[in-house]
Amino acid sequence: MVAKKLLDTGHKLNFAVASHKAFSHKLSDFGLESNTIEIPVVAIRTAKEEKFVMREEFSSDGEALERLLL
Repeated sequence: MVAKKLLDTGHKLNFAVASHKAFSHKLSDFGLESNTIEIPVVAIRTAKEEKFVMREEFSSDGEALERLLL
């Protein structure tokens, strides 16, 4: 739903879903410690190499993610 809204407004979007254990080295690039993570987190790297971390708790309704992206 959130991705569709972005695409509908003309934005490009690539994303991946991964286990924090498999990508702990990438999480540390964002200042996140994988050994303390028990809930889903969202970390974004733009085409310009800008980094963003969603500080709100992830919600299954997508509202927190939408606030971060839009």
